[in-house]
Amino acid sequence: PFKRRRDVPAVFWSGIVPTGPEGGEVRFTVPETFNGTLRVMAVAVDDASVGVAEERTVVRGDFVLTPNTPSTVAPGDEFEVSIGVANNVAGSGRDARVAVTVVASAHFEAIGASRSDLSIDEGRERPARFRFRVKESPGAATLAFQASLLDKTATATAGISVRPATPYMVEVSAGVLRDGRADVPVRRSMHDAFAARELVFARVPAALAGGLVSYLQAFPYSCTEQLVSMGMPALVLGARPELGRVDAPAGQGVGDVVRMLRARQNTEGGFGLWAANPNVVAPVSVYAQQFLVEARERGQAIPADLLKHGNDYLRQLAESDGETLADERARAQAAWLLTRQGVVTGNIVAGVQKRLEANHARTWRTDIAAAYLAASQQLMKQAPAAERLIDGVPFGAARPHEAYYDALSHDAQLLALVARHFPERAKRLPPAVFDGLAKAISSGGFNTLSSAHTLLAVDAYAQHVARAGTGTLTASEVLRAGATRTLVLPSGLLPRVAFSGDAERLQLQATGDAPAWWSASESGFDRVAPTVELKAGLEIQREYLTPDGKPAKSVKLGDELDVRLTFRTVGRDDVPNAAIVDLLPGGFEIVPAATNPKAAAREPDAAQGWRPPVGTRLSDWSPEYADVREDRIVLYGTVGRDARRFVYRVKATNVGSFAVPPAYAESMYERAVKARSLGGRIEVL
Repeated sequence: PFKRRRDVPAVFWSGIVPTGPEGGEVRFTVPETFNGTLRVMAVAVDDASVGVAEERTVVRGDFVLTPNTPSTVAPGDEFEVSIGVANNVAGSGRDARVAVTVVASAHFEAIGASRSDLSIDEGRERPARFRFRVKESPGAATLAFQASLLDKTATATAGISVRPATPYMVEVSAGVLRDGRADVPVRRSMHDAFAARELVFARVPAALAGGLVSYLQAFPYSCTEQLVSMGMPALVLGARPELGRVDAPAGQGVGDVVRMLRARQNTEGGFGLWAANPNVVAPVSVYAQQFLVEARERGQAIPADLLKHGNDYLRQLAESDGETLADERARAQAAWLLTRQGVVTGNIVAGVQKRLEANHARTWRTDIAAAYLAASQQLMKQAPAAERLIDGVPFGAARPHEAYYDALSHDAQLLALVARHFPERAKRLPPAVFDGLAKAISSGGFNTLSSAHTLLAVDAYAQHVARAGTGTLTASEVLRAGATRTLVLPSGLLPRVAFSGDAERLQLQATGDAPAWWSASESGFDRVAPTVELKAGLEIQREYLTPDGKPAKSVKLGDELDVRLTFRTVGRDDVPNAAIVDLLPGGFEIVPAATNPKAAAREPDAAQGWRPPVGTRLSDWSPEYADVREDRIVLYGTVGRDARRFVYRVKATNVGSFAVPPAYAESMYERAVKARSLGGRIEVL
């Protein structure tokens, strides 16, 4: 999120310019960073002919400045930058005295002089070097260089991202308050940049989803399910202004999700997990199609062919046999989505129920699959059968965790179905249902899918069942210094209020006979990096190795190191859908596999049609997908009981002393399953 200033490309397109024999003029300002040859092209067209012209021109300042700066650094780092200064001043002769200065933004503290006087012959180049220490203020930093000789000057500005050596995290707690008081602890000390602290306190259950909105909007991974879930707040809350306005971050609007699904829909109408390919997970494709159906019902413009093609996939899936209960669960949901759209699905629903009874007689009637079949029967006016089925599906039952189905996901989907299709039954739901949702959220038992389903559930309950209770709600924050500050809750159905980083805890009070729901979220980067390893179902270690396999505490500028990530499960056989994140220290860049002499010469995966963009032959584990960014790599795949390693290569680009962030691994669907290595420091000499 700490985007740095980037160089502007030296490219210009004028568009259509009306002109004639008298000629015309187009102006383009060449970026200060460009020195070299520009090719200028023109194409002219009239009713009878086409003409083409091309010229070249040399763009060259009095000085050509070439900064070499790291793209990313962390608070506490010390680093050296160099800038090449080429003297093009005509007539300056030998030993011209060129003054080079640098002005740093507030993120940096200079170590030594900020000016260097160089003797540079005309037509020659020499470097100047400066050293800086990074302050405790993350953000988009800059270094502004200037070279001058008499009345001739040139400038160049380099952007650097000051990024904490800790990952962005969202902590959420929630609860129900009935005519009483509650103390909510504030646990985290975070950098001010990108920190968000919000309390939602209301008389409607939708308040439970308040913190989950923050979690979804900050989620860092990008499979199809996750991108759909990240767009759910914009879809649900955008159509419900009475629940409070939520601005969708870039890429998370409804239109963004629809365009993503368009790009990932394959020829059968399903949605690839990472791209438009046969690597389709049925629950994810059905869920993606549900987003399109929900969006159309809320008045969004959904391309007809996209929706139809997806419905073709739903029908084909629902009419096919599933091997497991999870397979049939996806088919029951597919049948429900078709029924919602007016498709006659009597035979499809009967077929799914027959297979469930034949193959899963002991378990299916308490599964959410039964609730989807009941909802379909209710839509088809088969009320007695629907009531019998829905009556047997309980809230709050313990369930073994599956990637796309857990206790919170079950309860949220069940609440949405009951509220939408059985509103009279929903009015009689006991308080324990909402207590269970709050408990699951506070204990961290949520993920992207269950968060999105919870949002859909409380929205359905608000539309079809809920009426806001009466009474008084008050909130305040108790500061670390001991003072108490009142938090003013705005008017509206779902009041949201920010609390400060100085708060030690929140005090909530509700009066009246109706319950009140609350959710508190803390989002941002922790100030202090962890100092101990974390092993909770997973274990991960990270080593920097020289080319001969020895541990490296330092490296010379320009040299390359192998980064070896070693990981395994702890106390379980495997963790599917794991994400492994390795942030680079400042002063390093990733060496792509294509330019790496040790790159593994393996063929692309037949199912996915791609090969990892990083990695060496020393790896004995292949990711299902890899996301390579400027300051990190993110690997996705299944981690097993046996230790496996993934090795990739980095190159030292700047002299300095840099913090090494911990490597991190987590299950994307079991938030309690995670691992963290130790951090450290590394020197570039």
